[in-house]
Amino acid sequence: RGAARQDPGGLKRFLHATGQRIGGCLAGNWLDVDLDNGRLFVDHTVIRVKGHGLPRKGTKTACGERTLLLPSWAVADLRGRHAVGVRLDSPVFPDTSGGPRDPSNTRRRLRKALDRAGFKWVTSHNFRKTTATLLDRCWTVGSAHRGPARARATVVDAVRVQWP
Repeated sequence: RGAARQDPGGLKRFLHATGQRIGGCLAGNWLDVDLDNGRLFVDHTVIRVKGHGLPRKGTKTACGERTLLLPSWAVADLRGRHAVGVRLDSPVFPDTSGGPRDPSNTRRRLRKALDRAGFKWVTSHNFRKTTATLLDRCWTVGSAHRGPARARATVVDAVRVQWP
């Protein structure tokens, strides 16, 4: 509950903004974020390894390493999260003790939130895939400047889910 109160919707919105998997979103450190240019460098994921905690692991392939352009509302959200003096190697979405969040626990919370909002049919996988597909289509059909941001805003506005 502590992490939920600390983050009422920032991670959910970030999932929408990037179309990443939960582990990828949780792996982001402030060093990976370029707020001035609205970019996010993706090259890790967080996984649970029995007996070893929550290490950041590199992406499966070189194609997994990429730079994402963030919509202006996501950059504004991140600016709001960024505290003066925050360590660059600290997670953007930490747990209550400042370390990495557990992707399984986060996925479970998202599942409960979607269920309560009437989206029982939505799994965390198709939640992400729907967002990623919308973003892909906007990049293909829309202009590189207006399309993705408009689609991301539509997805976020359409799925108003309260984080548990």
